[in-house]
Amino acid sequence: MQLGKQFNSDIVHLSVMNTHIVVLHAMEDITELLERRSTKYSSRMPSPIFPLVGMENFTPFLSYGDALRKQRRILDEGMKKDMIPSYHHIQGEKVHLFLDQLLRDPTEIKEHCKTLGISITMGVAFGYDLVPGQKDQYVELADFVIDTTQGLVLPGRTLIPVLPFLKHIPTWFPGAFTQRLCARVKKASVEYRNRPFEFVKTNMAAGLSKHCVLQQLIENHTDDNGFCKDEETIKNAMAGLYIGRLPFHPLGQSVLMPIHRRSRYAVYREVLRWRPVTPFGFPHSTDEDDIYKGLYIPKGMIYSPMDRAITRNEERYPEPELFRPERYFTKEGTLNKDTVTSYAFGFGRRVCPGRHLADTAMWLMMASVLTTFNISKARDEHGNEIDVDDQAFTDTLAMHPLPFKCSITSRSQQAESLVREAAFAANLQI
Repeated sequence: MQLGKQFNSDIVHLSVMNTHIVVLHAMEDITELLERRSTKYSSRMPSPIFPLVGMENFTPFLSYGDALRKQRRILDEGMKKDMIPSYHHIQGEKVHLFLDQLLRDPTEIKEHCKTLGISITMGVAFGYDLVPGQKDQYVELADFVIDTTQGLVLPGRTLIPVLPFLKHIPTWFPGAFTQRLCARVKKASVEYRNRPFEFVKTNMAAGLSKHCVLQQLIENHTDDNGFCKDEETIKNAMAGLYIGRLPFHPLGQSVLMPIHRRSRYAVYREVLRWRPVTPFGFPHSTDEDDIYKGLYIPKGMIYSPMDRAITRNEERYPEPELFRPERYFTKEGTLNKDTVTSYAFGFGRRVCPGRHLADTAMWLMMASVLTTFNISKARDEHGNEIDVDDQAFTDTLAMHPLPFKCSITSRSQQAESLVREAAFAANLQI
């Protein structure tokens, strides 16, 4: 962003060790390249890390082509907008359990938020229920695979992306720490990919399966002889859903917020804008040469849409660093047309397939918390308020707030009772 201001350009080109990256700051350029010219700008930069960890065929990492199109059709089939209402009850149950956990131990809000995101993703995708407060072997396995891989692909973590021939060094070779780590991840990723499929198929055979995306896909793609003809495609596509698990973060009336009420949607929009989860976006790559605004764009160039630059456009969002939900209201007091979701979930043919689920789930969580809890600054032993640094976030591909103290209390005795009753009912469904 600083370079863009320095050179008065919304397009910034960086070259790092023969890797060329173009960072897009303006919606005009992002829309033109990643959406209108999406046939050229929908690929991914191949990385030698993904084959080493067994994730080269997972949807988020596939280059544009037949395999990606087939997986995207599968995901769109299971996650299309008109299917999401059939999963509202799952979202509601998980949010109710989250509220109960927050009521019991508000100091662990970060962990509760993480559990909520995973719970909704696992429940909707696989009909798999997590027990709040208990470790889950599958979640630990998946987190190991995803977190380790994310670390390995970050620039500077290993020389393999720079010197690809290093991937051929055997695991027994002295000093081959990365190769041994990748071998462990690859073994775990095979289990991570296969276990949910077997879980759902076993439950379907026993008549115990819950309504979920994977069950629906298996049923739709199984022939009269009981053979699932797209099993490998479905496995690879569904494995990508956990990678994009819902990114709930801590946030700073007397009834639980039902799914259809949008009275606090302005707060939800401002949360998405104020701190985009992926400030640097998810990079695309070009499949062929192109010309744009007189600039030559060679095949293989990496294009990164910078979400943070969009959200800091002062013409669109005056005083962008301030958290101001009122910016989404018209003079008449109605919500304006800026939904923020036009850039929060990606662009073009790589837009997040789970965006409709994420949209309803995140809004429900935020609205329910604000309805049932008072959130304020914590106080020290002398009764003085402890300030919260609103700039204290991780500097990573997926941004998270650093630990902070706050006070979270129920709004009323009635709200507390409703939370406990709703959680009791949700626990009966596990």
